[in-house]
Amino acid sequence: MNRYRSLSVVIAVVAALASSASAQFFSEDFSGGADGGLVSGVTSQTGQTWGAFTLFGSYSGLSVDDQYGLDGNGSGNLAAGSTAGTFFGNSVPLGQTFTSGSLTLDFEIYTLFSGTSGTMSVLWLHDSVNGGAISVNRQNNGPVGQDDLTIAAPGPGEQTFSTGITDSNATTMHYTFEVNLDTLNVDLSYFDVSDPNNGASSGTINIGTIDGPFQPDTIQIWGRSSTSNFQGWDNIVLTPEPASVVLLSAGALLALRRRR
Repeated sequence: MNRYRSLSVVIAVVAALASSASAQFFSEDFSGGADGGLVSGVTSQTGQTWGAFTLFGSYSGLSVDDQYGLDGNGSGNLAAGSTAGTFFGNSVPLGQTFTSGSLTLDFEIYTLFSGTSGTMSVLWLHDSVNGGAISVNRQNNGPVGQDDLTIAAPGPGEQTFSTGITDSNATTMHYTFEVNLDTLNVDLSYFDVSDPNNGASSGTINIGTIDGPFQPDTIQIWGRSSTSNFQGWDNIVLTPEPASVVLLSAGALLALRRRR
């Protein structure tokens, strides 16, 4: 009888661990920041705190503003007070270095283009130790409707593809990275939040394999503004795959079966 009670306990513990392991490790909708305040110092829903941009350069921080994002909040820089070519950015240390398993990173980038070149909106999943990063880069100074994806330093280099969104569309694009840290393979899915079922502006592509090593520990957001363009980032969610917990459960059950 004790065997079955022990087995039940193990199953319950494993189920609880699996549930927690598949939960969001990082979640940010910028609702913790005051409207008009700086992103620096904002604490995410999962406890990480935003600071200055650290990937390159030294730039002013982004501000929180309720015109950005799907939930009436988000980060962005106001056109008022900014000049063409102004750079803004922030970073958030995740508090953990991810070395194996799989990661899913969801996020939204809002961009309003008004025919002025030079606007760029970027999000990086960054390995601050080895220097590598994967990123989505929405810009309007290249082909119309272009989103650039970069696997950087080292990797196969920048790749571009059309999402079917033109410069005249003020739209929020949803992106999902699927990153396998064991094979270093990366897939990217995307859709227009205002029209998610539109096949012309949605899709999934295999980006390729990072040359590695790639052990991400930071998220970076960065933008280049013109005086009449806006950009924003919202609903950034990082979810690890609970592969290690699945292996633990299999091992624990096997051990109990052997004891029987």
